[in-house]
Amino acid sequence: MDNLITITLVASLVGSVAVILFGRTASVAKWLALLVSLVPLALATYMLALIMMGSAPAGYGCAPVTGAGYAFHECHSWIPALGINVIFGLDGLSAPMFFLTTLLVTLGILFAWDETKRPNQFFGMLLAINVAVLGVFASLDLFLFYVFWELTLIPMAFLIGIWGGERRRYAAIKFFVFTFAASLVMLLGFMYLYFATGQRNFSFELIQAGAGALGLTAQRIIFLALFIGFATKFPVVPLHTWLPDAHVEAPTAGSVILAGVLLKLGAYGLIRIGLPLAPLGAKYFVPLMFVIAVLSMLYASIICLVQRDYKRLVAYSSIGTMGLVLLGIAASVQTGNPLGLVGANFMMLAHGFISPALFMLCGVLAHNLGTRDIPLMGGLADRLPRTSFWMIVFSMAGLGLPGLAAFVAEFQIYSATWQAFGWLVFIAMLYLIFSAAYYLWAAQRAFFGPFVERPEVDYHHVYDVKWFELASLVILFVFTLAYGVWPRLLTEILEAPARAVLAAVGGA
Repeated sequence: MDNLITITLVASLVGSVAVILFGRTASVAKWLALLVSLVPLALATYMLALIMMGSAPAGYGCAPVTGAGYAFHECHSWIPALGINVIFGLDGLSAPMFFLTTLLVTLGILFAWDETKRPNQFFGMLLAINVAVLGVFASLDLFLFYVFWELTLIPMAFLIGIWGGERRRYAAIKFFVFTFAASLVMLLGFMYLYFATGQRNFSFELIQAGAGALGLTAQRIIFLALFIGFATKFPVVPLHTWLPDAHVEAPTAGSVILAGVLLKLGAYGLIRIGLPLAPLGAKYFVPLMFVIAVLSMLYASIICLVQRDYKRLVAYSSIGTMGLVLLGIAASVQTGNPLGLVGANFMMLAHGFISPALFMLCGVLAHNLGTRDIPLMGGLADRLPRTSFWMIVFSMAGLGLPGLAAFVAEFQIYSATWQAFGWLVFIAMLYLIFSAAYYLWAAQRAFFGPFVERPEVDYHHVYDVKWFELASLVILFVFTLAYGVWPRLLTEILEAPARAVLAAVGGA
Protein backbone atom coordinates (compact mmCIF):
# COMPACT_ATOMS: atom_id res chain seq x y z
CA MET A 1 0.00 0.00 0.00
CA ASP A 2 1.35 3.43 -1.01
CA ASN A 3 1.35 6.53 1.20
CA LEU A 4 1.09 4.65 4.49
CA ILE A 5 2.92 7.42 6.35
CA THR A 6 0.56 10.07 5.02
CA ILE A 7 -2.43 7.90 5.93
CA THR A 8 -1.06 7.55 9.47
CA LEU A 9 -0.69 11.31 9.88
CA VAL A 10 -4.07 12.09 8.35
CA ALA A 11 -5.78 9.51 10.59
CA SER A 12 -4.38 11.25 13.69
CA LEU A 13 -5.27 14.71 12.37
CA VAL A 14 -8.84 13.78 11.45
CA GLY A 15 -9.21 11.98 14.78
CA SER A 16 -7.99 15.03 16.69
CA VAL A 17 -10.53 17.28 14.99
CA ALA A 18 -13.30 14.70 15.48
CA VAL A 19 -12.58 14.36 19.20
CA ILE A 20 -12.59 18.14 19.70
CA LEU A 21 -15.84 18.60 17.76
CA PHE A 22 -17.83 15.57 18.87
CA GLY A 23 -16.34 14.51 22.22
CA ARG A 24 -18.52 16.82 24.28
CA THR A 25 -18.79 14.38 27.19
CA ALA A 26 -15.86 12.72 28.95
CA SER A 27 -17.10 9.24 28.04
CA VAL A 28 -17.42 9.97 24.32
CA ALA A 29 -14.14 11.93 24.19
CA LYS A 30 -11.97 9.28 25.80
CA TRP A 31 -13.43 6.32 23.92
CA LEU A 32 -13.29 8.13 20.58
CA ALA A 33 -9.70 9.27 21.24
CA LEU A 34 -8.62 5.77 22.27
CA LEU A 35 -10.18 4.15 19.20
CA VAL A 36 -8.69 6.79 16.89
CA SER A 37 -5.22 6.38 18.43
CA LEU A 38 -5.26 2.66 17.68
CA VAL A 39 -5.27 3.35 13.92
CA PRO A 40 -1.84 5.07 13.74
CA LEU A 41 -0.54 2.59 16.33
CA ALA A 42 -1.57 -0.34 14.13
CA LEU A 43 -0.08 1.24 11.01
CA ALA A 44 3.18 2.14 12.78
CA THR A 45 3.43 -1.40 14.18
CA TYR A 46 2.89 -2.85 10.71
CA MET A 47 5.58 -0.66 9.14
CA LEU A 48 8.09 -1.38 11.91
CA ALA A 49 7.45 -5.11 11.64
CA LEU A 50 8.12 -5.06 7.88
CA ILE A 51 11.33 -3.08 8.38
CA MET A 52 12.50 -5.52 11.07
CA MET A 53 11.80 -8.46 8.74
CA GLY A 54 13.58 -6.73 5.85
CA SER A 55 10.53 -6.89 3.61
CA ALA A 56 9.36 -3.26 3.69
CA PRO A 57 8.61 -1.73 0.26
CA ALA A 58 10.92 1.05 -0.86
CA GLY A 59 8.13 3.34 -2.03
CA TYR A 60 8.61 5.97 -4.71
CA GLY A 61 10.59 9.16 -5.25
CA CYS A 62 10.12 12.29 -7.33
CA ALA A 63 13.06 13.22 -9.52
CA PRO A 64 15.75 14.04 -8.60
CA VAL A 65 14.87 12.66 -5.13
CA THR A 66 15.26 8.87 -5.09
CA GLY A 67 14.69 8.06 -1.43
CA ALA A 68 17.49 5.49 -1.43
CA GLY A 69 17.84 3.71 1.90
CA TYR A 70 14.32 4.46 3.13
CA ALA A 71 11.26 2.25 3.30
CA PHE A 72 7.70 3.46 2.63
CA HIS A 73 9.23 6.43 0.84
CA GLU A 74 6.80 8.89 -0.71
CA CYS A 75 7.35 12.22 -2.38
CA HIS A 76 4.77 14.84 -3.36
CA SER A 77 5.45 18.22 -4.92
CA TRP A 78 4.46 21.09 -2.62
CA ILE A 79 6.13 24.40 -3.56
CA PRO A 80 8.25 23.52 -6.62
CA ALA A 81 9.43 27.08 -7.19
CA LEU A 82 11.33 26.89 -3.88
CA GLY A 83 12.29 23.22 -4.07
CA ILE A 84 9.97 22.29 -1.19
CA ASN A 85 8.39 18.84 -1.31
CA VAL A 86 6.42 16.62 1.02
CA ILE A 87 8.91 13.77 1.43
CA PHE A 88 8.39 10.99 3.92
CA GLY A 89 10.32 7.81 4.64
CA LEU A 90 11.31 5.48 7.46
CA ASP A 91 14.41 3.44 8.25
CA GLY A 92 15.84 1.62 11.24
CA LEU A 93 16.54 4.93 12.98
CA SER A 94 13.14 6.57 12.61
CA ALA A 95 10.72 3.60 12.50
CA PRO A 96 11.18 2.60 16.20
CA MET A 97 10.61 6.21 17.29
CA PHE A 98 7.61 6.45 14.94
CA PHE A 99 6.15 3.38 16.65
CA LEU A 100 7.04 4.63 20.15
CA THR A 101 5.19 7.89 19.52
CA THR A 102 1.95 6.16 18.58
CA LEU A 103 2.27 3.77 21.53
CA LEU A 104 2.80 6.52 24.11
CA VAL A 105 -0.06 8.62 22.78
CA THR A 106 -2.38 5.61 23.12
CA LEU A 107 -1.09 4.87 26.63
CA GLY A 108 -1.31 8.55 27.58
CA ILE A 109 -4.97 8.57 26.58
CA LEU A 110 -5.56 5.37 28.53
CA PHE A 111 -3.75 6.63 31.61
CA ALA A 112 -5.77 9.87 31.60
CA TRP A 113 -9.04 7.90 31.55
CA ASP A 114 -10.42 9.89 34.49
CA GLU A 115 -9.81 13.30 32.89
CA THR A 116 -12.95 15.47 33.14
CA LYS A 117 -11.68 19.01 32.49
CA ARG A 118 -12.47 19.89 28.86
CA PRO A 119 -12.00 16.23 27.88
CA ASN A 120 -12.57 16.78 24.16
CA GLN A 121 -9.83 19.40 23.98
CA PHE A 122 -7.49 17.43 26.24
CA PHE A 123 -7.63 14.22 24.22
CA GLY A 124 -7.70 16.19 20.98
CA MET A 125 -4.41 17.85 21.94
CA LEU A 126 -2.80 14.47 22.59
CA LEU A 127 -3.77 13.33 19.09
CA ALA A 128 -2.53 16.62 17.63
CA ILE A 129 0.86 16.01 19.24
CA ASN A 130 0.82 12.61 17.56
CA VAL A 131 0.54 14.25 14.13
CA ALA A 132 3.36 16.72 14.74
CA VAL A 133 5.86 14.29 16.27
CA LEU A 134 5.22 11.60 13.67
CA GLY A 135 5.80 14.23 11.00
CA VAL A 136 9.20 15.08 12.47
CA PHE A 137 10.33 11.46 12.54
CA ALA A 138 9.12 10.76 8.99
CA SER A 139 10.13 14.01 7.22
CA LEU A 140 12.97 13.90 4.70
CA ASP A 141 12.69 17.54 3.63
CA LEU A 142 14.26 20.26 5.78
CA PHE A 143 11.42 22.72 5.34
CA LEU A 144 8.79 20.07 6.12
CA PHE A 145 10.87 18.91 9.09
CA TYR A 146 10.90 22.46 10.46
CA VAL A 147 7.13 22.86 10.01
CA PHE A 148 6.38 19.71 11.99
CA TRP A 149 9.07 20.60 14.54
CA GLU A 150 7.33 23.89 15.31
CA LEU A 151 3.89 22.28 15.34
CA THR A 152 4.93 20.09 18.28
CA LEU A 153 5.14 23.22 20.47
CA ILE A 154 1.53 24.34 20.16
CA PRO A 155 -0.47 21.39 21.56
CA MET A 156 2.13 20.71 24.26
CA ALA A 157 2.06 24.36 25.37
CA PHE A 158 -1.75 24.16 25.59
CA LEU A 159 -1.60 20.92 27.58
CA ILE A 160 0.76 22.51 30.11
CA GLY A 161 -0.95 25.89 30.17
CA ILE A 162 -4.54 24.63 30.59
CA TRP A 163 -4.30 21.29 32.39
CA GLY A 164 -1.07 21.82 34.32
CA GLY A 165 -0.30 22.69 37.93
CA GLU A 166 -0.33 25.97 39.84
CA ARG A 167 2.51 27.55 37.81
CA ARG A 168 1.26 26.16 34.51
CA ARG A 169 1.20 29.41 32.55
CA TYR A 170 4.76 30.28 33.51
CA ALA A 171 5.94 26.77 32.58
CA ALA A 172 4.06 26.79 29.27
CA ILE A 173 5.45 30.18 28.24
CA LYS A 174 8.98 29.21 29.27
CA PHE A 175 8.73 25.93 27.33
CA PHE A 176 7.47 27.72 24.23
CA VAL A 177 9.94 30.61 24.31
CA PHE A 178 13.03 28.45 24.92
CA THR A 179 12.28 25.86 22.26
CA PHE A 180 10.93 28.33 19.72
CA ALA A 181 13.94 30.63 20.00
CA ALA A 182 16.33 27.70 19.63
CA SER A 183 14.44 26.40 16.60
CA LEU A 184 14.88 29.79 14.90
CA VAL A 185 18.64 29.35 15.22
CA MET A 186 18.21 25.88 13.71
CA LEU A 187 16.22 27.41 10.85
CA LEU A 188 19.12 29.74 10.09
CA GLY A 189 21.30 26.66 9.72
CA PHE A 190 18.76 25.14 7.32
CA MET A 191 18.66 28.29 5.21
CA TYR A 192 22.47 28.45 5.14
CA LEU A 193 22.53 24.88 3.82
CA TYR A 194 19.82 25.65 1.26
CA PHE A 195 21.72 28.55 -0.27
CA ALA A 196 25.33 27.43 0.29
CA THR A 197 24.92 24.00 -1.32
CA GLY A 198 23.38 25.52 -4.44
CA GLN A 199 20.79 22.74 -4.61
CA ARG A 200 17.78 25.06 -4.35
CA ASN A 201 15.99 22.11 -2.85
CA PHE A 202 15.25 21.27 0.78
CA SER A 203 15.51 17.49 0.35
CA PHE A 204 17.86 15.82 2.87
CA GLU A 205 19.24 13.69 0.08
CA LEU A 206 20.12 16.54 -2.28
CA ILE A 207 21.47 18.87 0.41
CA GLN A 208 23.67 16.09 1.78
CA ALA A 209 25.07 15.58 -1.72
CA GLY A 210 26.10 19.23 -1.86
CA ALA A 211 27.13 19.70 1.76
CA GLY A 212 30.41 17.81 1.36
CA ALA A 213 31.77 20.60 -0.85
CA LEU A 214 31.34 23.23 1.86
CA GLY A 215 34.45 24.44 3.64
CA LEU A 216 35.36 23.86 7.27
CA THR A 217 34.32 27.34 8.43
CA ALA A 218 30.91 27.07 6.78
CA GLN A 219 30.31 23.63 8.26
CA ARG A 220 31.33 24.80 11.73
CA ILE A 221 28.77 27.61 11.56
CA ILE A 222 26.06 25.30 10.22
CA PHE A 223 26.69 22.58 12.77
CA LEU A 224 26.77 25.04 15.68
CA ALA A 225 23.42 26.53 14.61
CA LEU A 226 21.88 23.08 14.27
CA PHE A 227 23.40 21.90 17.54
CA ILE A 228 21.89 24.83 19.47
CA GLY A 229 18.44 24.03 18.10
CA PHE A 230 18.70 20.32 18.75
CA ALA A 231 20.52 20.54 22.10
CA THR A 232 17.80 22.78 23.54
CA LYS A 233 15.27 20.10 22.71
CA PHE A 234 17.38 17.31 24.29
CA PRO A 235 17.86 19.27 26.57
CA VAL A 236 21.44 19.39 27.80
CA VAL A 237 23.16 21.76 30.21
CA PRO A 238 23.09 24.78 30.03
CA LEU A 239 20.00 24.82 27.76
CA HIS A 240 17.93 22.66 30.09
CA THR A 241 16.20 25.08 32.43
CA TRP A 242 12.79 24.92 30.71
CA LEU A 243 12.44 21.15 31.24
CA PRO A 244 11.97 20.75 35.04
CA ASP A 245 9.27 23.42 35.12
CA ALA A 246 7.49 21.99 32.07
CA HIS A 247 7.54 18.48 33.53
CA VAL A 248 6.47 19.44 37.04
CA GLU A 249 3.55 21.58 35.88
CA ALA A 250 2.41 19.37 32.99
CA PRO A 251 -0.45 16.91 33.48
CA THR A 252 0.74 13.31 33.71
CA ALA A 253 -0.21 12.47 30.12
CA GLY A 254 1.71 15.55 28.97
CA SER A 255 4.80 14.46 30.91
CA VAL A 256 4.50 11.01 29.33
CA ILE A 257 4.67 12.49 25.81
CA LEU A 258 7.25 15.12 26.75
CA ALA A 259 9.66 12.60 28.28
CA GLY A 260 8.89 9.72 25.95
CA VAL A 261 9.21 11.37 22.56
CA LEU A 262 9.59 15.17 22.56
CA LEU A 263 13.01 15.00 24.24
CA LYS A 264 14.10 12.50 21.59
CA LEU A 265 13.48 14.94 18.75
CA GLY A 266 16.70 16.78 19.52
CA ALA A 267 18.86 13.65 19.50
CA TYR A 268 17.10 12.35 16.40
CA GLY A 269 17.61 15.66 14.59
CA LEU A 270 21.30 15.76 15.52
CA ILE A 271 21.85 12.25 14.16
CA ARG A 272 19.62 12.54 11.09
CA ILE A 273 20.53 16.08 10.06
CA GLY A 274 23.40 17.57 12.05
CA LEU A 275 26.00 14.85 11.51
CA PRO A 276 25.55 14.04 7.80
CA LEU A 277 24.81 17.60 6.61
CA ALA A 278 27.74 19.24 8.44
CA PRO A 279 30.23 16.38 8.93
CA LEU A 280 33.36 18.54 9.28
CA GLY A 281 31.59 20.68 11.85
CA ALA A 282 30.51 17.57 13.74
CA LYS A 283 34.10 16.32 13.91
CA TYR A 284 35.38 19.70 15.02
CA PHE A 285 32.89 19.98 17.89
CA VAL A 286 33.36 16.45 19.28
CA PRO A 287 35.27 17.77 22.35
CA LEU A 288 32.44 20.24 23.04
CA MET A 289 29.83 17.49 22.72
CA PHE A 290 31.80 15.28 25.11
CA VAL A 291 32.14 18.01 27.75
CA ILE A 292 28.46 18.99 27.52
CA ALA A 293 27.38 15.34 27.69
CA VAL A 294 29.40 14.56 30.82
CA LEU A 295 28.45 17.86 32.46
CA SER A 296 24.75 17.15 31.81
CA MET A 297 25.02 13.64 33.24
CA LEU A 298 26.83 14.64 36.44
CA TYR A 299 25.03 17.92 37.06
CA ALA A 300 21.58 16.37 36.64
CA SER A 301 22.51 13.45 38.90
CA ILE A 302 23.72 15.70 41.70
CA ILE A 303 20.56 17.79 41.44
CA CYS A 304 18.50 14.57 41.67
CA LEU A 305 20.22 13.68 44.94
CA VAL A 306 18.90 16.81 46.63
CA GLN A 307 15.41 16.83 45.13
CA ARG A 308 12.35 16.67 47.35
CA ASP A 309 9.74 16.52 44.57
CA TYR A 310 9.58 13.01 43.05
CA LYS A 311 8.41 14.31 39.68
CA ARG A 312 11.16 16.92 39.50
CA LEU A 313 13.67 14.16 40.34
CA VAL A 314 12.44 12.10 37.37
CA ALA A 315 12.57 15.22 35.18
CA TYR A 316 16.21 15.91 36.05
CA SER A 317 17.05 12.23 35.52
CA SER A 318 15.91 12.67 31.91
CA ILE A 319 18.52 15.40 31.45
CA GLY A 320 21.21 12.98 32.62
CA THR A 321 19.95 10.24 30.31
CA MET A 322 19.93 12.51 27.29
CA GLY A 323 23.46 13.56 28.20
CA LEU A 324 24.35 9.89 27.97
CA VAL A 325 22.76 9.81 24.51
CA LEU A 326 24.92 12.76 23.44
CA LEU A 327 27.97 10.94 24.79
CA GLY A 328 27.25 7.97 22.53
CA ILE A 329 26.88 10.27 19.52
CA ALA A 330 30.20 12.02 20.26
CA ALA A 331 31.99 8.68 20.69
CA SER A 332 30.84 7.39 17.31
CA VAL A 333 31.79 10.60 15.51
CA GLN A 334 35.24 10.42 17.13
CA THR A 335 35.96 6.82 16.11
CA GLY A 336 33.67 6.10 13.16
CA ASN A 337 32.43 3.03 15.03
CA PRO A 338 28.61 2.71 14.93
CA LEU A 339 28.49 1.23 18.46
CA GLY A 340 27.97 4.60 20.13
CA LEU A 341 25.22 5.66 17.72
CA VAL A 342 23.46 2.31 18.10
CA GLY A 343 23.68 2.67 21.88
CA ALA A 344 22.39 6.25 21.74
CA ASN A 345 19.37 5.23 19.69
CA PHE A 346 18.79 2.21 21.91
CA MET A 347 18.82 4.49 24.96
CA MET A 348 16.33 6.83 23.31
CA LEU A 349 13.88 3.96 22.97
CA ALA A 350 14.62 2.48 26.41
CA HIS A 351 14.13 5.87 28.06
CA GLY A 352 10.92 6.20 26.07
CA PHE A 353 9.53 3.21 27.95
CA ILE A 354 11.01 3.81 31.40
CA SER A 355 10.62 7.55 31.99
CA PRO A 356 6.91 7.73 31.00
CA ALA A 357 6.19 4.91 33.46
CA LEU A 358 7.97 6.81 36.25
CA PHE A 359 5.96 9.94 35.48
CA MET A 360 2.76 7.90 35.51
CA LEU A 361 3.63 6.62 38.98
CA CYS A 362 4.45 10.13 40.19
CA GLY A 363 0.98 11.08 39.01
CA VAL A 364 -0.56 8.22 41.00
CA LEU A 365 1.29 9.36 44.14
CA ALA A 366 0.20 12.97 43.69
CA HIS A 367 -3.45 12.03 43.17
CA ASN A 368 -3.42 9.68 46.16
CA LEU A 369 -1.47 11.69 48.71
CA GLY A 370 -1.85 15.24 47.47
CA THR A 371 1.94 15.62 47.44
CA ARG A 372 5.05 14.46 45.61
CA ASP A 373 7.33 15.63 48.42
CA ILE A 374 9.56 12.65 49.22
CA PRO A 375 10.34 13.62 52.87
CA LEU A 376 6.59 13.74 53.55
CA MET A 377 6.20 10.12 52.47
CA GLY A 378 7.38 6.91 54.12
CA GLY A 379 6.22 3.35 54.62
CA LEU A 380 3.91 3.45 51.60
CA ALA A 381 4.74 -0.12 50.56
CA ASP A 382 2.15 -1.49 52.99
CA ARG A 383 -0.60 0.91 51.96
CA LEU A 384 0.07 1.24 48.22
CA PRO A 385 1.70 -2.11 47.39
CA ARG A 386 1.11 -2.06 43.62
CA THR A 387 2.26 1.54 43.25
CA SER A 388 5.34 0.79 45.34
CA PHE A 389 6.13 -2.37 43.38
CA TRP A 390 6.01 -0.66 40.00
CA MET A 391 7.97 2.36 41.21
CA ILE A 392 10.75 0.05 42.40
CA VAL A 393 10.66 -1.93 39.15
CA PHE A 394 10.99 1.12 36.92
CA SER A 395 13.54 2.73 39.23
CA MET A 396 15.66 -0.41 38.76
CA ALA A 397 15.16 -0.09 35.01
CA GLY A 398 16.16 3.58 35.14
CA LEU A 399 19.43 2.91 36.94
CA GLY A 400 20.37 0.27 34.35
CA LEU A 401 19.60 -3.09 35.96
CA PRO A 402 20.95 -5.94 33.76
CA GLY A 403 18.19 -7.70 31.87
CA LEU A 404 16.31 -4.46 31.20
CA ALA A 405 16.61 -2.20 28.18
CA ALA A 406 18.64 0.69 29.62
CA PHE A 407 21.48 -1.65 30.63
CA VAL A 408 22.06 -2.69 27.02
CA ALA A 409 22.23 0.92 25.88
CA GLU A 410 24.55 1.98 28.71
CA PHE A 411 26.93 -0.90 27.99
CA GLN A 412 27.12 0.04 24.31
CA ILE A 413 27.64 3.74 24.99
CA TYR A 414 30.35 3.24 27.61
CA SER A 415 32.13 0.69 25.42
CA ALA A 416 32.14 3.20 22.57
CA THR A 417 33.30 5.97 24.93
CA TRP A 418 36.26 3.85 26.06
CA GLN A 419 37.27 3.35 22.43
CA ALA A 420 36.93 7.07 21.68
CA PHE A 421 38.18 8.82 24.81
CA GLY A 422 40.07 6.22 26.81
CA TRP A 423 40.35 6.76 30.55
CA LEU A 424 37.97 9.72 30.44
CA VAL A 425 35.17 7.16 30.36
CA PHE A 426 35.56 6.75 34.12
CA ILE A 427 34.50 10.35 34.69
CA ALA A 428 31.33 9.65 32.70
CA MET A 429 30.79 6.42 34.62
CA LEU A 430 30.30 8.36 37.85
CA TYR A 431 26.81 8.84 36.44
CA LEU A 432 26.10 5.16 37.16
CA ILE A 433 26.88 5.62 40.85
CA PHE A 434 24.85 8.80 41.18
CA SER A 435 21.84 7.40 39.30
CA ALA A 436 21.75 4.30 41.51
CA ALA A 437 22.03 6.54 44.59
CA TYR A 438 19.17 8.90 43.79
CA TYR A 439 16.76 6.23 42.54
CA LEU A 440 17.35 3.94 45.51
CA TRP A 441 17.43 6.69 48.13
CA ALA A 442 14.17 8.20 46.87
CA ALA A 443 12.47 4.80 46.84
CA GLN A 444 13.76 3.96 50.32
CA ARG A 445 12.44 7.20 51.81
CA ALA A 446 9.07 7.05 50.05
CA PHE A 447 8.12 3.39 50.30
CA PHE A 448 10.09 1.86 53.16
CA GLY A 449 11.07 2.80 56.68
CA PRO A 450 8.61 4.20 59.22
CA PHE A 451 5.17 5.15 58.01
CA VAL A 452 4.56 8.92 57.85
CA GLU A 453 0.87 9.60 58.32
CA ARG A 454 -0.53 12.70 56.64
CA PRO A 455 -3.60 13.98 58.53
CA GLU A 456 -5.28 15.24 55.36
CA VAL A 457 -5.12 11.81 53.64
CA ASP A 458 -7.82 9.20 54.29
CA TYR A 459 -5.70 6.07 53.87
CA HIS A 460 -8.76 3.81 54.11
CA HIS A 461 -10.11 5.24 50.86
CA VAL A 462 -6.88 5.86 48.98
CA TYR A 463 -6.80 3.83 45.80
CA ASP A 464 -3.81 1.89 44.57
CA VAL A 465 -3.04 1.62 40.84
CA LYS A 466 -6.30 1.48 38.87
CA TRP A 467 -6.91 -0.95 36.00
CA PHE A 468 -6.18 1.55 33.21
CA GLU A 469 -3.05 2.77 34.98
CA LEU A 470 -1.90 -0.80 35.54
CA ALA A 471 -2.48 -1.67 31.88
CA SER A 472 -0.24 1.19 30.77
CA LEU A 473 2.52 0.20 33.21
CA VAL A 474 2.44 -3.47 32.24
CA ILE A 475 2.70 -2.66 28.52
CA LEU A 476 5.70 -0.38 29.11
CA PHE A 477 7.38 -3.01 31.26
CA VAL A 478 6.89 -5.71 28.63
CA PHE A 479 8.81 -3.62 26.10
CA THR A 480 11.47 -2.69 28.68
CA LEU A 481 12.01 -6.36 29.46
CA ALA A 482 11.81 -7.57 25.85
CA TYR A 483 14.48 -5.18 24.60
CA GLY A 484 16.64 -5.93 27.63
CA VAL A 485 16.51 -9.69 27.16
CA TRP A 486 16.53 -9.70 23.37
CA PRO A 487 18.34 -6.51 22.24
CA ARG A 488 18.79 -7.85 18.71
CA LEU A 489 15.17 -6.88 18.13
CA LEU A 490 16.47 -3.34 17.88
CA THR A 491 20.22 -3.41 17.29
CA GLU A 492 19.94 -5.21 13.94
CA ILE A 493 17.81 -2.49 12.37
CA LEU A 494 19.76 0.36 14.01
CA GLU A 495 23.16 -0.62 12.68
CA ALA A 496 22.56 0.07 8.97
CA PRO A 497 21.37 3.69 9.36
CA ALA A 498 24.12 4.30 11.95
CA ARG A 499 26.73 3.13 9.45
CA ALA A 500 25.17 5.32 6.77
CA VAL A 501 25.40 8.40 9.00
CA LEU A 502 29.01 7.66 9.91
CA ALA A 503 29.88 7.02 6.27
CA ALA A 504 28.73 10.56 5.51
CA VAL A 505 30.77 11.90 8.43
CA GLY A 506 33.83 9.80 7.63
CA GLY A 507 33.75 10.68 3.96
CA ALA A 508 33.91 14.38 4.66
